[in-house]
Amino acid sequence: MKRRVVQHGPSTLTISLPARWVQERGVKKGDELTVAPMQNGLLITTSTSRKPEVKRISVKGLLRLVTKAVAALYKYGYDEIVVEYGSPEELERIHTILSTGYIGFEIIEETKSEVRIRQVSEPQNEEFRTLFRRVFHFLLTTADETLEAMKQHNTATYGKLILRDDNINKLTDFCRRVVNKGGQSTYRSDTAIYHVVEQLEKIGDAYKHLNQRLATRRKPCSPAMTNALAGLNRLLRDFETLFFEFSLEKAEAFLKLHDAILGEMDNASGSMPKDELPLLFIIQNAVEETADLIGAVMILQL
Repeated sequence: MKRRVVQHGPSTLTISLPARWVQERGVKKGDELTVAPMQNGLLITTSTSRKPEVKRISVKGLLRLVTKAVAALYKYGYDEIVVEYGSPEELERIHTILSTGYIGFEIIEETKSEVRIRQVSEPQNEEFRTLFRRVFHFLLTTADETLEAMKQHNTATYGKLILRDDNINKLTDFCRRVVNKGGQSTYRSDTAIYHVVEQLEKIGDAYKHLNQRLATRRKPCSPAMTNALAGLNRLLRDFETLFFEFSLEKAEAFLKLHDAILGEMDNASGSMPKDELPLLFIIQNAVEETADLIGAVMILQL
């Protein structure tokens, strides 16, 4: 929507507030609003809570879609979700996803046919900054520990690292929810930062899938495979540095590193045992997903 700027006196410019926004938050004459300058606009907030958004869906007979449906509504930003279910398995899946993820969401009511889920804490911009940094921490820790487990073929560690992905998913889901609700003002493009968060979640999935395959192996990986994973880990760590300490020179060095790592993998693939090629495919995809983030980072940093 557009608003025309009106001048009052020699130096005061005003615009009207959207009527729907005012009604949802109960804003009235004399109330105080917080106006925060951002790189591409202004963030206007009020201490008055807006009317909660409620979404009702049915997942009866849709067991495979239960997790995806609730996740989509959570990330979109709904405050309350009523889920109609039709089987114990569907109910169990709802409980499982609520217990492993979705920060700030709790089941507040349950009947024999539906579950009511509600936001019990409001996402804040300060939380976004902290938890976004924590995504990198968990991801890089997982990367380092996966490499060490691969070198030692430590099957017990593989299992722990598979579970670690739940933490990454929980953090990235929360960050995407905050972005969709307009609760982050740290970065100038919601679209670009959402893409970064989503890609980091996919890279976390790559490490999970890698550990799942490693856990089924009966023998250690070859040195060529551990070198390939070390290359991915190095690229990921360089990406963190590039994101938080951006310069065009670092971006150029990052892309050169990407090319060198892929070249080393291509050269080594011919001598790798055939049973390691699926592992290499996962690593190569993660390398490409990491490098593909350069465009979003430049939107955010240039």
